[in-house]
Amino acid sequence: MGISIIKVMQAITINSSSHVSTLETAIQNRLDPPFNNIPLRICQIHPESVVERLMDPQTPISSFFPEEAKAVSFNILVYSLSQL
Repeated sequence: MGISIIKVMQAITINSSSHVSTLETAIQNRLDPPFNNIPLRICQIHPESVVERLMDPQTPISSFFPEEAKAVSFNILVYSLSQL
């Protein structure tokens, strides 16, 4: 049993001054049970790079993307903590 690719590849609109934990909640709210209660590991990634940077849940999203403050979208990767 897994999550379909349609559930995984989505765009979520959220204020960049929000904390990463707010983004985690927004992602979980789009998932069906039992996936909507699984803690997530959210990482920053730049399109030209494969380097991931863990995003602390209590930190504002804007602190991870200061140079891209006017960007239309940001790239992140999300993992289930239960699969790490």
